[in-house]
Amino acid sequence: MHCIILCGGKARRMGGINKSMIRILGKPLLEHTITSLKTFGFENITIIVGKNKEEIINYFKDGSEFDVEIKYIEQKQALGTAHAVYLTKGLFRDAFLVILGDVLFFENLREIYDYHLKENAIATICVERTDKPEKTGIVEIKHGKIVRAEEKPKKPFSNIGIAGIYVFENDIYKAIEKTKPVHTSELEVTTSINILARDKKVVPYFIKNPRVNINTPRDVLKAEEIVKSLSF
Repeated sequence: MHCIILCGGKARRMGGINKSMIRILGKPLLEHTITSLKTFGFENITIIVGKNKEEIINYFKDGSEFDVEIKYIEQKQALGTAHAVYLTKGLFRDAFLVILGDVLFFENLREIYDYHLKENAIATICVERTDKPEKTGIVEIKHGKIVRAEEKPKKPFSNIGIAGIYVFENDIYKAIEKTKPVHTSELEVTTSINILARDKKVVPYFIKNPRVNINTPRDVLKAEEIVKSLSF
């Protein structure tokens, strides 16, 4: 099974370092993600890297030290999450997982993937309830399906936020081709999901465990506390 990890983001409030390489209990955040992927059977990993790619590539190399196979694709310009996913067009025949590289999570990834297949969906979006819907991508759900999605809306229409884990069929690439910038010059995968939801089956999967989006030193402390308290 295949997974794409998006690792181009920088923690501006932590000196501009690559978010995915921030240490959580001594290990890079990305290493925690890769270990989880390996645990649940995702051994073929494509990492989308940015201009600061060397730190990631030098640490993980081809993935053999972590019992996975890693390939790298450089996103030469920060053109958004949808653009990053589109760089993998043509690589996969079957459904594939996409994970944001700056999120520490504790989900059963195989369960999410199997749920996607069981639902015969075009996309499965992991979600959670949020008290700050204006600061994240959110979705609207009707009759068990996602019917609308928007990134950081000025007037939120729900409190169900996107959690940063997705399963897509290859239909996502056609949706990305139709995606246009909304709030910035970047192409957001949330906008692509909204396009898919117009006439395709897009389903939500409510995550069962805490997750932490790593942006600040406080986030790191929170993540470390969760790592200490939870185990698969």
